[in-house]
Amino acid sequence: MRKLAMSLCLCLVATSAQAGNKDNFFSFKTKVVQGQIQMHGHYGKNWTETEVRKSLERDCAGAGKTLAALQLGEVHKRKGQSFVGVCT
Repeated sequence: MRKLAMSLCLCLVATSAQAGNKDNFFSFKTKVVQGQIQMHGHYGKNWTETEVRKSLERDCAGAGKTLAALQLGEVHKRKGQSFVGVCT
């Protein structure tokens, strides 16, 4: 869990560094539900689903888990594409 927290911090730092471009963001929050790690977040137009999937796979691997699912949600005008990822 500590490794996942470090990965998340690095992800958020990288996101903040790129905040100059409003379409170049990727952020999420995590919570643990019944042993699964759920990641709820948003990403901008400059990110692809493949890039998001690879980033979440790295974060899951850092916690000793694998990415089991990535589901895209609605596209919000300000927040961008929403998603939910699950590590098991």
